[in-house]
Amino acid sequence: MKIIIITQGISMIIDPIIRSNHEVIGIIESGPRKEPHGFKKLIKKAISAVYLSFNSGSSLRDFAKKNNIPYYYFKKGDDKNLEDWIRMKSPDLIVVHSMSQLLKENILSIPKNGLINLHLSYLPNYRGPNPIFWMYYDHILDPGITVHYIDKNEDMGDIICQDKVKINIGDTLSTYKEKMYPKASELILKAIEDISNGTAPRSKQPTESPTVRARNINPEEYAELVKWNEWDVEQLFHFLRGTPQYHDQLLNRQYLYNLGTKIEIINYERDAVSKSKIGKIEYENRMHYLICKNGKIYMNISFSLMTLLKRIVL
Repeated sequence: MKIIIITQGISMIIDPIIRSNHEVIGIIESGPRKEPHGFKKLIKKAISAVYLSFNSGSSLRDFAKKNNIPYYYFKKGDDKNLEDWIRMKSPDLIVVHSMSQLLKENILSIPKNGLINLHLSYLPNYRGPNPIFWMYYDHILDPGITVHYIDKNEDMGDIICQDKVKINIGDTLSTYKEKMYPKASELILKAIEDISNGTAPRSKQPTESPTVRARNINPEEYAELVKWNEWDVEQLFHFLRGTPQYHDQLLNRQYLYNLGTKIEIINYERDAVSKSKIGKIEYENRMHYLICKNGKIYMNISFSLMTLLKRIVL
């Protein structure tokens, strides 16, 4: 089949599809919900180039160019141009993972085999753009992966295949993704093959989800979302290990400097603590620790230029 991929950055669906026996005829990069303008856009572009050079990485645009795959950058309000570009390519199937906005119906009708999405939860649980955050929040240790057809609603299309992956308490976000990748690759390729062979199942989803919508959060919400007086030290430790992009919000005072602060969550211990200090970071015996309901979570705090660049870029 002729396939177009829609994603953000060099995501986990790129490599398995490129290596399959199907033809990738286009890559569409989904821009952020809020695009910077003017001078801010130039600054972000320059910082992004510096960040990628330090990390020996490449942009999705560079990846597509290197592999001789047509590339299109999709930003909000670009629906007609996007439609024209896709129609010109005439794909059999569009595969989506990590997209900043819902596609309009004028796009959904183009590929003869429809559009499918790789969603990192066991649907209908955790519909929305940020399922991993909310699964860490709810202390889910058997998160799922689903491949489903895309319709006009958010993550409500018929399910093709899905499975669960076991994680351990305290698995970091990077470890989590390493465990998810093999299963995600397996499921997306299985779905593509079944669609190609005309044997793909379609299981309808219920209208309502049993969980909260997995919305994106504002960084300022992070510390307020933590249930300081309810969560056990182990649950808070697990949540912190899976949400490193928000750690600077734990600091007692917020400065621009904090954007470059790297906080590494190390371990925890159960201990009697002062109730008046819950949620505060203390320093003792050359070690920082966060006080929670029934213990302490130990952490390293340092300034990292790469952390600063990453947060500005992302």
